[in-house]
Amino acid sequence: MRNSQPIIGSVSLGLTGSPDPEVGLIGNIGSNIGGTWFGVFQEDSGRNAYSYRSNFDDFTDAIQERWDQDYDLIDVEYSNGIWFGVFGEDISLNAYSSRGNLDDFTDAIRDRWDQGRDLIDVEYGDGTWFGVFGSEPTSNAYSYSGNLDRFTEQIQERWDQGYDLVDVEYGDGTWFGVFQIDTVSTAYSYSGNIDRFTEQIEARWDQGYDLIDVEYDNGVWFGVFDQDSGANAYSYGSLDTLVGQIQERWDEGFSLVDIGVG
Repeated sequence: MRNSQPIIGSVSLGLTGSPDPEVGLIGNIGSNIGGTWFGVFQEDSGRNAYSYRSNFDDFTDAIQERWDQDYDLIDVEYSNGIWFGVFGEDISLNAYSSRGNLDDFTDAIRDRWDQGRDLIDVEYGDGTWFGVFGSEPTSNAYSYSGNLDRFTEQIQERWDQGYDLVDVEYGDGTWFGVFQIDTVSTAYSYSGNIDRFTEQIEARWDQGYDLIDVEYDNGVWFGVFDQDSGANAYSYGSLDTLVGQIQERWDEGFSLVDIGVG
């Protein structure tokens, strides 16, 4: 029986550092963007890359540039006019779809399923639903609700069907969850306070769960956890600060796997 309730632990601090412009591929924008940028890291998953742009078309161009460098898109985050992509090496050939409303977006998901691609990440920003898809199909599902309590009930329903939660997004008043079957045991925790949220992360670590996904919206920090994903770390601060922290985490042997902004 999974414990899906928020729990308590101890607090970990972030790091500071400087960016690697060769890997960062930073656009012609200032990086002192408001809000708390939260990075999730895993050990021994290979040095990776990120790109961010202040224009959606420029961002999709940056995705193509990363594909040309043999990096695959694994996570997208939008905040305060910035589209931020996280990329990994040797993941799988991937694709993305974007739509201006949720109904059209779920149609696009089903079109990708028909092509043999699975949904791995969802983001909403500036009126756009954005999905990232992989090319190694497993049984895949999604659920969404405009109410957080109902959404957590949907998570339990998917668990009962044998699906595990792998990604959460909040956009346009809707909580959206991505699920895969026969992966590993998953859990979640959430809080309206970032200090308490980091306590919950470390408490999950003590239970043998690693953080794989972070989402913030509507005053709530929401974390998704799984087992056996490897050593785990996180860092957070302003965008400037996080870009430096990414470099320091790389130097420690951790790769960036997910971004959240609150």
